[in-house]
Amino acid sequence: MLVAFVAAVVLAVIRRRRGLIIVSAVALLLGIAAAFVFQVPRGRFVPVPAPVVHEDHPVCFGTTGDCPGG
Repeated sequence: MLVAFVAAVVLAVIRRRRGLIIVSAVALLLGIAAAFVFQVPRGRFVPVPAPVVHEDHPVCFGTTGDCPGG
């Protein structure tokens, strides 16, 4: 997307088409803004919370139900 919009702006400048320069530049800025707003993957602005560590009891993988803390 970025290459296509930059190419459109450059070609408009070479051909000296003022209206096309403005339209291409606005489309370039809107495309960059849209790419920034609708970015993937999510979570770039909000950090992923740290995992909860329970150090007050041992980890139990048993199925008997007698593990401390659940």
